[in-house]
Amino acid sequence: KQVSCKCASVEELKQEWEACGDGQLLYRNSKLANILFANELDRRLKGSGVTSNALSPGFIPGTGLSRHQGGRARWFMRWVMPNLPFKFIATVEQGADCIEMVCVAPELEGSGGRYFHLSQDATSSPDSRDEALAARLWALSDTMVAAYLPPSAG
Repeated sequence: KQVSCKCASVEELKQEWEACGDGQLLYRNSKLANILFANELDRRLKGSGVTSNALSPGFIPGTGLSRHQGGRARWFMRWVMPNLPFKFIATVEQGADCIEMVCVAPELEGSGGRYFHLSQDATSSPDSRDEALAARLWALSDTMVAAYLPPSAG
């Protein structure tokens, strides 16, 4: 399930998110929005020489992800999770390597609209490749920032 991008205003979006009541769903949808936005940005920049890619540096327990959780959850994330042998768990250094690779790797020059997970080319979810959803998110984002942009930037 995803939170819709059909809201016409920031107020409507805020109401929808508050009514959701599922922090994990909102977190997942924020990650979906990141990928949708990167893909739409790449489409809009086609032919300009600038590209946009999306990435997931992996699940990095040492980043404060559990800072709003109770003491046991924070302890578990700090001391137990980093030592478990799961492939999806990354160190801060591995996460940084992924970000650096996607930003400056010569072999990615001119290549946009891609998704990388743990520094590997990957296929993102079908929802993240939905061009209509990306366009709606772009329109909502445009509405949200319009008041802060100079008139010529519109």
